[in-house]
Amino acid sequence: MALPFLDKKTYVLTLNSEDRLNSYIPTIATNPTFTFTGSITGNQLTVTAGTSSTNVLGPGSIITGTGILAVTYIVSGTSSPFTLNTSWTLGSQTLTLTGIYSSLGYCNIYSSLTVPSGYSARNNAIYNIDWMNFLPREYSQYKVVFNFQSTGGNYKDVTGNALVYSTAKILINFGCKTFSYDTSNKGGSMLLGIVQRDIQTGTSPSNNFSCYYMWNPPKSIARPESNNLSIQIINPSNTVSYYLYDTNTSGSSIAVDCTSYTMMIEFVPLDNQIVFN
Repeated sequence: MALPFLDKKTYVLTLNSEDRLNSYIPTIATNPTFTFTGSITGNQLTVTAGTSSTNVLGPGSIITGTGILAVTYIVSGTSSPFTLNTSWTLGSQTLTLTGIYSSLGYCNIYSSLTVPSGYSARNNAIYNIDWMNFLPREYSQYKVVFNFQSTGGNYKDVTGNALVYSTAKILINFGCKTFSYDTSNKGGSMLLGIVQRDIQTGTSPSNNFSCYYMWNPPKSIARPESNNLSIQIINPSNTVSYYLYDTNTSGSSIAVDCTSYTMMIEFVPLDNQIVFN
């Protein structure tokens, strides 16, 4: 008997590694408003009191207060002084963080050799997804399939520490129940699938990782509810797993991140009468 997959629409989520959230956003989201003491000279905001491990300012923080121009926000900086999008002079006073300027809630493009201060890596990224409005609410279970394509990197096998770059694992945490089991952690599996490195030759340093649509078997999940979607890209070489890193041209050392990538995740609603154990 065929499973009653659906009638209706499928829903495709496109993720670009350069559009993921920077590391400030999850923190600010838990404490979206707080007051602090600061002054402004030119486009520099100097903060003297009120910030802490839970009261965090960073790129995209919208600032309000007496004498503050409309739509004033931090464009760069991970500690005081911060750079603002406008310039003027304001004496020390109480200011308020009121939200996030959405166009600055994302990382900028950078090389795999450096990760800017305050940003998460592509191989361990967080995306903010509005599941409430993206997926239909009348379905509680979905079949998930994906494809993946990275940009070119060296990705050469590293003999010094026996890193072999033949495949990579895509781990994804939808923040919901999954219907597959991981015996290693005795819980729901986060493995979305495997991506494959293309053929490496002696004359070209450029390689990428990819997988075609339906190259991996579908995964069944409950409807996601947490707006934070986390993705890890793992090099499963030997018996130890590492995050996937680019290498230099000789393969003798590793970078700190993988190259940019895009992936599409398709969500196929399942009939609510289907029972998973």
